[in-house]
Amino acid sequence: MGKEYTRKIEIINAMTPYGNILLYDNMEDLLKWTGEGEGADWAATRAQNQVFNGNYSLDLITKATNPAANDWVSAYRLFPPRFDCGFSVQGIGCLRTPANTLDATFSLIFDNGITQLRAGFQIDPVNSKIKYLSAANTYLDIPNPDFIVYNDYWFYFKLNVNFKNKEYINLTINHVEHDLANIAIYELATATYNTGRIDVGLSATNNQRPQMCIDDILISEL
Repeated sequence: MGKEYTRKIEIINAMTPYGNILLYDNMEDLLKWTGEGEGADWAATRAQNQVFNGNYSLDLITKATNPAANDWVSAYRLFPPRFDCGFSVQGIGCLRTPANTLDATFSLIFDNGITQLRAGFQIDPVNSKIKYLSAANTYLDIPNPDFIVYNDYWFYFKLNVNFKNKEYINLTINHVEHDLANIAIYELATATYNTGRIDVGLSATNNQRPQMCIDDILISEL
């Protein structure tokens, strides 16, 4: 009689890889993430206060001492770069109280030591806008977005880009897809990383301490 084998299969929530997986992080271990921020007591930590999948999420919150507008906090992690195809960046996020006092940003950087390509987007709950990265620290409005990101509710995002052609493809927030075809990706003439890099972050729009949680990031080839 043959022996029966069982295998555990983990479903990656709403995220489906398109091709080879470059990075999957469920935030159960943040050893490979590096935090940065304004001031001394910001936080980019593993936390259990808001979790979508598993036991932990990446929790970002701006500084506690003298909080002010434009305070910021971010976290990044590195992974092997590729330049000859397209990429899909997918994730699950949650804007915490007070969600209407922050701008949330997500960006993907590819650096070959000679040139650097940056693609990203921003969620602006204050003005109910979604924007794409067009130049250094510059985000342009996506026309007429169906804004469906709410305080303390998890949202799904997917940014598809073509680094070979240096163009955006589209951005999906929850079930709404925004067409970004033929929009150029931001390119720098100088480079420093010689790697791939994913950044997530937020900035305050007033003197309150905004917070955001990220649970699951998937980067795959298109």
